Amino acid sequence: ATSLDKQLLEGLVVALARLPFSAAVPPPPAACCRDALAKYLQNSKSDDSGANALEAAEVVINVVKRLQKFEWDVSVEEVKHALLKALEKAMGCLMPSIKEHREVNKRIMDFMEELE
Repeated sequence: ATSLDKQLLEGLVVALARLPFSAAVPPPPAACCRDALAKYLQNSKSDDSGANALEAAEVVINVVKRLQKFEWDVSVEEVKHALLKALEKAMGCLMPSIKEHREVNKRIMDFMEELE
């Protein structure tokens, strides 16, 4: 997924963020999810106002919530590691000087606590 162009990758990630919790689809490889989300976040950092990064962090939160619902064929630790890394990357895109970013950062930290 990381070799996809920017628009295709964004479409894939946003579609995954909107995937209904009831959807019966096989889980993608956890490491591929982590890498795709990292690339998606990297592509979203180009805006100086931070609006793109904020939106991208919100999308990553939604993707991780949906990925939690899959029945994985790998160890729980491997999945947890991939999901925590994705959230960590999302936090790295945020700008602490902006109030909305701090609020999303706190939500991510709370979510990470739940995952652990």
